[in-house]
Amino acid sequence: MSEGRSWQFFGAPPPLGDADHPAVASDVEDEGSPTTVEGWLRRGDRALATGETETALDAYFQVLRIEPEHVDARFNLAVINLTWGHHGDAITLLRGILASRPDDAEALTALGWAQLWDGQADEAVRTFRRVQLSQPQHAPALVGLGWAHMAKDPPTLGRAADAFGRAIALRTDDREAYYGLATVCEMRGDPAQAVPLLEDALRMWPDDMRAHESLARIQEQMGQWEAAAYHLMQLAHARPGDDHLDRRIASLFTANGAHDRAAVFWRKVARAHPEDRQASQALGEILLAVERVDEALEAFDAILVRDPQAASALAGRGLACFRAGRWGEAAEAFLQASKREPLCGDHPYNLGQAYMELGEHEQALWAFQRALRLDPTLVDARVGLGWACLEQGRPETARDTFQAALASAPGHAAASDGLATCLWRLGAIDEAIATLEPLVSSPDPDAAALSFKLGMIYEALGRSDDAEHLLRVALARGVKDIRLTEALARLAEPESVHLAPRTQEQQP
Repeated sequence: MSEGRSWQFFGAPPPLGDADHPAVASDVEDEGSPTTVEGWLRRGDRALATGETETALDAYFQVLRIEPEHVDARFNLAVINLTWGHHGDAITLLRGILASRPDDAEALTALGWAQLWDGQADEAVRTFRRVQLSQPQHAPALVGLGWAHMAKDPPTLGRAADAFGRAIALRTDDREAYYGLATVCEMRGDPAQAVPLLEDALRMWPDDMRAHESLARIQEQMGQWEAAAYHLMQLAHARPGDDHLDRRIASLFTANGAHDRAAVFWRKVARAHPEDRQASQALGEILLAVERVDEALEAFDAILVRDPQAASALAGRGLACFRAGRWGEAAEAFLQASKREPLCGDHPYNLGQAYMELGEHEQALWAFQRALRLDPTLVDARVGLGWACLEQGRPETARDTFQAALASAPGHAAASDGLATCLWRLGAIDEAIATLEPLVSSPDPDAAALSFKLGMIYEALGRSDDAEHLLRVALARGVKDIRLTEALARLAEPESVHLAPRTQEQQP
């Protein structure tokens, strides 16, 4: 074909003026309006190269007025129509070329893509196969054939994979072959096979963000979240200010416990969109998870300034105040959250916890009972109810409550702790020990508190070696309690005497 044909057609439709598909243009343009076919072609090609589509369209029409069957003007007009999505017009122009040149591989390939984008997958398959009959090594037609097979209903994945594989074997410079074969692997349920194809695409086209996007999606599906995060970060670097992408990265980090990194991206979204309650709420919850309580309070308060009725922000504020030891503020926030969401059992449960810290055991009892009325399966609320009863000097009722909690959640650390305490106070020492002993070796982080409790019981019984062992286990597992260090200090005194049972004030 002559130099007027300026575009190869393969893969996705290229944007006009794309550096990968430069239009052919002369170095010097004649002044004024051209008078010859060559002059109008040069004007059209130059306009295509600079993205001036209307000018190019007019120039190629001028060529056809002078020479109605001019092949390259028709071809480039077809390219413009395809880029605009006018598939029917492109098909008409390309058929005109093929009427006189039935084996023109470029025109046939362009026609195949036009048919594919027009929803004529079967016709596109036949057209691409025509190219293969005359030019079996024509890689652009193989790529088109692969996508045409993918577009059929149902897709013929085996034939698509064969076409893409043959194009890759020909060392095509069309990345659509790699993306196509990777897509086939995903559709076949074997995403791991897609990864090396997309990595090859990245090596050949390092700036192609589509490969990063595909790899992030596939590796996230495969549970390789850190690899997925890497590719998402590459996208974020290339697309600064993309709030949707920042939110996606933040969600990925959140789901996999990378709280500090999640906080960075939730903060970016929250700063870009202060009205976005979801982002501010997520930021506050993540900051709570990493014990940055003051910053979490700022995030929740930012929501409440805009919407004082936001129950989730009130609950978050309550949790932050609770962590900060501001029990009164925590109780008020939980109370307000409960008023906003009266059917949610979590709010009265949290309120009960705050009342317990305030020493308002009667109020705590009421709050835990309300939580259980709303959600009878809320084991923690039943445990809280048991502790409230115990603080009120009702160990029998507390014992029954803890036993009910353990019936629905065997091994629950706080319930076991409470039950052992009740049994000790009721004089059932052996039963208290039997409650705790099977649980102290559990890998559950909450079991550290049980080691502490059993160690204190052993100390009270004069079993110094057993007590010291369990207390040191509790210390190593992060229990921070002044009574623990005091007990270890007592046990270190060789002349210390341990009498049992102790008075109620001395009980563990």
